[in-house]
Amino acid sequence: MYSKKVIETFKNPKHAGKIKDADAIGCVGNIKCGDKIQVFLKVKNNKIEDIKFQTYGCPAAISASDTMCKLVKGKTLEKAEKLTYKNIIDELGQMPKIKYHCSIMGTEALHNAILNYRESHKNKKDNGDDKMNFTKKTTLGKVLNAKKGPELLGKYHVPCLGCHFASQELDQLTLQDISNAYGIDLKGLLKDLNNSFLKKESNSKVEKNKFKKAKTKKTKEKKK
Repeated sequence: MYSKKVIETFKNPKHAGKIKDADAIGCVGNIKCGDKIQVFLKVKNNKIEDIKFQTYGCPAAISASDTMCKLVKGKTLEKAEKLTYKNIIDELGQMPKIKYHCSIMGTEALHNAILNYRESHKNKKDNGDDKMNFTKKTTLGKVLNAKKGPELLGKYHVPCLGCHFASQELDQLTLQDISNAYGIDLKGLLKDLNNSFLKKESNSKVEKNKFKKAKTKKTKEKKK
């Protein structure tokens, strides 16, 4: 059963469309359910100045995409990255649990767009994610909200979360639960998740050291 807000948003989306000169594009698709979401960003001074979406999918997918845009427009990239599927569901109201994955896909598309922006503009700012530590008790909700989370879950063939776990909250399911149910290589997944952040932190330290050495060298040359 959909809430009135879901139906109204589906019939009159405010952010549907395409930004021709977009600064970044994020795309996510789910072969099992057939939904596909594409997000376009226009960024100015580290804030989302404009955002639009193109969605091929059900009313829930379109409503979730439009609501996601509404919630992050005008926000900094760091604040936008903190958006979760729960924020979208809370904003829209009643929605069948089997359709929760539409909101999850909306946040994935957004995260992919922001990642695309950071890579193309070389704007690698530390927002605290480098300190993430994934364990067997880490919930799927946390992994999905991490930058590389959805990508690595896909690599290990974690089943469609919306279809298989509609009766449970994603912040209660742990990586250990998934491993027990589907025989996922838990050690490999945890290693990849943690390494993805360790590498980023390591690269950041290398760049800082290079800058310090270059600065010290210039100072010594000036003294001479």
